[in-house]
Amino acid sequence: MMDKDEIVQVAMAMILHAGDARTALMEGYDLLENDQFEAADAKMVEAQDLLNQAHGYQTKIVQKEAAGEEIPYSPLFSHAQDTMMTIQAQFILSKKLFRMFKKIAKEVE
Repeated sequence: MMDKDEIVQVAMAMILHAGDARTALMEGYDLLENDQFEAADAKMVEAQDLLNQAHGYQTKIVQKEAAGEEIPYSPLFSHAQDTMMTIQAQFILSKKLFRMFKKIAKEVE
């Protein structure tokens, strides 16, 4: 059985990586405002990598439970999942907005 300390560590890692992904997205928007499209794209890649890492931590817990291991309930883990899903939704919207910003910038030139 996974102990409470282990699930807290996983939850904190998820929150950390998801939060860093949000920071990368916000930095990407700042770069877009200054027409630094390549740097903004790099921030999107960074955000995707960080979200993938957060998702990997969640997947480890889900796989353990699916294999029959008892996982203790943790409000912090629920919060971590919520945080990750919220930022993942923000990432999906950001991909679309980044494309739109670049398209508008080309049309304005």
